[in-house]
Amino acid sequence: MAAYTYRGTEPRYYPGLGIEAVPGLSADLDEDPGDGRWEPTRSKAAAKSAPKDGE
Repeated sequence: MAAYTYRGTEPRYYPGLGIEAVPGLSADLDEDPGDGRWEPTRSKAAAKSAPKDGE
């Protein structure tokens, strides 16, 4: 599963996902719902392993 963040401006219920998405919600989804309201979010593990500036 990949992490996605809901970027819509209004809450929206996704019956296929069984969740009520509100602006800023991060969720682990099998795939992007494809309605343009979700964007991939870097996982915490990826953020920890990413090199810091100057390293």
